[in-house]
Amino acid sequence: MIEKVIGKGRRVQNLIYIHRQCACDMFSDSDDTFGEHIDLFELLGDFVDTAPLRESPYLELREYFRLSDKSPLTLTFRQIEQILGDSLPAEAYFYDAFWYENMPGMTSPMWREEGYPFHALIPDEIDYYISDSWTSQGYEIKALHRHDERVVFRRVVTGVSGVRIPRALTARKLPDALVYKLEKLLKQFVRENGL
Repeated sequence: MIEKVIGKGRRVQNLIYIHRQCACDMFSDSDDTFGEHIDLFELLGDFVDTAPLRESPYLELREYFRLSDKSPLTLTFRQIEQILGDSLPAEAYFYDAFWYENMPGMTSPMWREEGYPFHALIPDEIDYYISDSWTSQGYEIKALHRHDERVVFRRVVTGVSGVRIPRALTARKLPDALVYKLEKLLKQFVRENGL
């Protein structure tokens, strides 16, 4: 937030939002209409992307680890594909870095060390990485047997479990009064337990 007119004070009427990325690209001059309500969404309407964010393709795998309490846990590539409901990318079968990458994109030096052909292939823009599915749920890779197409995971965070929500609560829409009562109960539970 910066002042529209420098020296006129940091009041709501004299403040304007400029995204750090856009600050050097463009600006607009406004008239001195103090006292009027400023609708930032209207002012920035041409710059706001309303497209929904693409969901991670690994949500089902994260949920699998969230509900798991096994350690060690061995999964074949085929089992992972069944959990995901989709095929793993080709990189999963040829590069260990696919399994260990912990940043969106192919940023770890491991990709180069393993000889990924960056000179011949331009990788797709990767917004998600598969390792977040288990690391976010307290697991790490104990052993990767890529040639045998299996991975052994171990639980590194103990004393925690994923909540299993009864199917009766998720199978169909519930009456508004029941939803209100359940949400109130859950909010109280979260508050009482500092979650």
